[in-house]
Amino acid sequence: EYEFVGFKSRKQTDIKMKVIVSEVRSAVFRNKLTGKEVWTDFPEGYENEINYGPTVKAFCCLANNYLNVPLRKISGFLNDLTGNTIEIAPSTILNIKREFAKRTKEERSQIFTKLLDSPYMHSDATTIRIDGKQYYVYVSSNGKDVLYQFREHKGDQGLKGTPVENYMFVLIHDHDVTYFKYGGDHQKCVIHKQRYVK
Repeated sequence: EYEFVGFKSRKQTDIKMKVIVSEVRSAVFRNKLTGKEVWTDFPEGYENEINYGPTVKAFCCLANNYLNVPLRKISGFLNDLTGNTIEIAPSTILNIKREFAKRTKEERSQIFTKLLDSPYMHSDATTIRIDGKQYYVYVSSNGKDVLYQFREHKGDQGLKGTPVENYMFVLIHDHDVTYFKYGGDHQKCVIHKQRYVK
């Protein structure tokens, strides 16, 4: 014999992809004498015949900059994911990244200043390859604020224009001898020490 004591439940979480296409139209008028066509201005975000909204732009920047996904793979992934509705070219994604860099200039400047004022700063360079050629991304961080900067060279040339160049406090790094020319004091990165111990 049984008595009711409550419920047991199971949950399933999923994602549903929804593409939203918005169209704005403007009446076109032709000058009868010159044949020139005129129309009212389109609103911001509708400058080109095909435009991409903030979510698509954010996804492209995040996938490339944070997840290190190549531009052509982002293009193919969005195309497959949306059933060929979003056919965004790798060159367009590159332009979106340039637009992002332009719009975040002030924020990056503020991060740069915060890093210079911080009592300690971590810095390291990571190697990347573009068309088989080696380049570097310098990372500067105080544990809260992070700045990534692309460089063609390592060493003094690579550090030029980074917060490290004019930094006056404790610089935490991987013991690269170049860093000892900068900062007011030095500390070896604990992660590197852990690697040596292991």
